[in-house]
Amino acid sequence: SMKKQFLFSYLIFISLFSVAQDFAKKDNFFAYKLKKISTDIYVTERSEPLRHSLEGNTVILIRSEFVVVVDAGGSSEAAEKLIEDIKRLSSKPVKYLINTHFHGDHSFGNQAFLKAYPDIKIIATPYTTQVITDRIKTFTPFTENDSLFEARRVQIVEQIEQVRTSTAYTPAGKKKIIQNLERHKEHDLFTIKRVYKDLKMTPPNTIIEGKYTIQDQQGTVEVLFLGKGDTPGDAWVYLPNEKVLITGDALPYPVPYGFTNTPVEWLQTLQKAADMQFDHLIPGHGKVLSKKEGRQYLTDVINLLQSIQEQVRNCLTQSYTLEQTIKSINVSKEQKVLTGGDDFLNYYFDRYFGKPIIERFYNDLKSRMK
Repeated sequence: SMKKQFLFSYLIFISLFSVAQDFAKKDNFFAYKLKKISTDIYVTERSEPLRHSLEGNTVILIRSEFVVVVDAGGSSEAAEKLIEDIKRLSSKPVKYLINTHFHGDHSFGNQAFLKAYPDIKIIATPYTTQVITDRIKTFTPFTENDSLFEARRVQIVEQIEQVRTSTAYTPAGKKKIIQNLERHKEHDLFTIKRVYKDLKMTPPNTIIEGKYTIQDQQGTVEVLFLGKGDTPGDAWVYLPNEKVLITGDALPYPVPYGFTNTPVEWLQTLQKAADMQFDHLIPGHGKVLSKKEGRQYLTDVINLLQSIQEQVRNCLTQSYTLEQTIKSINVSKEQKVLTGGDDFLNYYFDRYFGKPIIERFYNDLKSRMK
């Protein structure tokens, strides 16, 4: 009947509206504000780069004939929202999408871009392309398996307990860290569960070896492989005319990630990047950095890595075990430069960088000594 039909349309409207609202609320970790760098460069800035559920930055480059997008967002839904915003900014088609690396929060949006722009060139290094291609067969999101999903939530409960009983933080610092973890457990994991339902791995279709140049009247967009970084296949993007350097997760802000298995080469890659001229540095996560801030941050991270490399090398020459090495490394000075002693920043510095990086350097340097 008419009444039933109306009710049905109304329910659909309400459900769509609530999804849209979930997006608009700052309670959706995919939400962002578009930050304008110049008339034709925009970045999706998030107010909380260390929200426990990570979502990488996307950069929109409006060129004379087309649009170039760097990193696709962490889900189809996130990418669809991006595409809407791009269409509001420009009527030009997105001709190129660059994946700086394979992590989901930078590449799971590929499918929505391919759907919206069937002729799009999705650009990545061979390694990134290989991983995303392999994932077509092997990848099932943890959200599709109820016991894995619950296990993830239990892990967060354990982390909260560790923070609660820790003597390393002030009460105010603890509260902020625990709130961040709680929100992940009670809210963000369910958002992830919802948006991962229609996930289809969509590999890049254009592979770059060392350098790929996108040319138009406005100049060039250079996609560069500078060496292994956060992953073995990190791509950087450089705009020589505009002097903008886009780093991917080789350099997130405000704390670096220390999960790479090739820290020695990562340090060399960052040193190559430090030779480049930039007026803006756009990290894989976190706010856009000015010339001065970007130069300073890059220098601080390089100093931090050099200090760890040096100390680990000394431990290895004395035949220290990994445990002995972990105990003897001290980067409190370098850490304070980055975190200013802030509890929340210290927690994520330790978690994302401090704990994993020493073991990674130990293994990397040890294998080079053979």
